[in-house]
Amino acid sequence: MTTIQTFYRNGMRKNGLGPMTFDLERDARKQLRIVMVKGQRPLSGYSRESKDAIRDEVRQTFANVGLDFDREVVIIFQALLQRKPGETFEIGPFTGGGNGFKGSALVYDDVRLDAALLSSNRPDPFSKPGITLGDFNSGYIGGAAHELGHAFGIGHDAERPSLTARIGRSLMGRGNHDFGEELRGKSRGAFLSAASALPLSVHPLFSENSGSSDPANFRFESLDSALTRNGLVLRGRVEGDAAPAILVAYNDPSTDPSDYDAVGWPTRIQSNGEFQLIVGDVVPGEYSLHVRVFSKEGAATRFSFPYRVDVRGNADLSSIHP
Repeated sequence: MTTIQTFYRNGMRKNGLGPMTFDLERDARKQLRIVMVKGQRPLSGYSRESKDAIRDEVRQTFANVGLDFDREVVIIFQALLQRKPGETFEIGPFTGGGNGFKGSALVYDDVRLDAALLSSNRPDPFSKPGITLGDFNSGYIGGAAHELGHAFGIGHDAERPSLTARIGRSLMGRGNHDFGEELRGKSRGAFLSAASALPLSVHPLFSENSGSSDPANFRFESLDSALTRNGLVLRGRVEGDAAPAILVAYNDPSTDPSDYDAVGWPTRIQSNGEFQLIVGDVVPGEYSLHVRVFSKEGAATRFSFPYRVDVRGNADLSSIHP
């Protein structure tokens, strides 16, 4: 967790936001506060679809020790990996979600998880041939960092293709698999993108803002779009129940059914609610433009607009409107 904490701190600094990161709750001995939760089912009673059941078990245990699960950001390390020589099976869910005042990430625990092993090229006896202990830790520590990002309320965000070979892969795209690989010389590793860092700068755990459980309920009072030589230009004005601060447009090509390849383009919103943003790297194809507007307290509202660009460069932007 301190390795993940440091990754976020370095990423925020590289994005020009200063050494911001989340705090970790510690006890009087400066040890991480860990709440042990005993599962109510045998291992075989859990599956990839058990996220709600696991959250309910944690919620009840939290209540027993005076914690409100629904007003915290929690990372849940599940003992739900089953291993045998040459293979490890994932039994439970691997997911995360949240907003400006609560969130949870469900990840895996294992005796092999150790940030000191990110640099290891030793074979992992419980993985397929060719997988090292470093590979195992990249996948699961990087996965914990990625799902924690979702618990903070940020979405999937891939790097621009031109950046992969130069600086690595975005953590909130598929960079969770690359986490720490630079320590083994395997890849450039993972980085925190600007589209992830800017929303985190208003999250209560990263800033001095106080989070609110009230929805922001943002809406576009105006929204204009045009495809230019530089990209898709968005202009508009946002209003809502809170002061809008950050807007991120995630441009998601339809070539991949998931949104892991969506590239985020962030901007700050002016005090009067107005904004202007250029979404780059738009080539012919069909897209979903997922827009998130964040308040100064970290609350967010999400919008989606489909659009397409033909081979002649003509764009159908009719769905992008208030």
